[in-house]
Amino acid sequence: MESITQVHNITPENLVERLASKILSCKSRDNILKPVWKYITRKEAAKKLEVSYMTLDSWDKKGILKKRKIGDKVFYKLEEIEALLDNSMG
Repeated sequence: MESITQVHNITPENLVERLASKILSCKSRDNILKPVWKYITRKEAAKKLEVSYMTLDSWDKKGILKKRKIGDKVFYKLEEIEALLDNSMG
């Protein structure tokens, strides 16, 4: 028998954010569900790359570094940031 969950008093953005957080932290019995990528916040990305938020937005528009949004929060793949750093040093 299926259970039904009703959601009240939450914005769609908060619901998406909470679901995404639960999905990323979820592990099945067989460890099939694992986050493949690690994401970091916009603040962490700017600090790691030593650039401003405006530069991050510009890079997103130019296709240099793609941002991902969950609700009103912005995230970046750590793997892509590390690749940028490796390319800039090599």
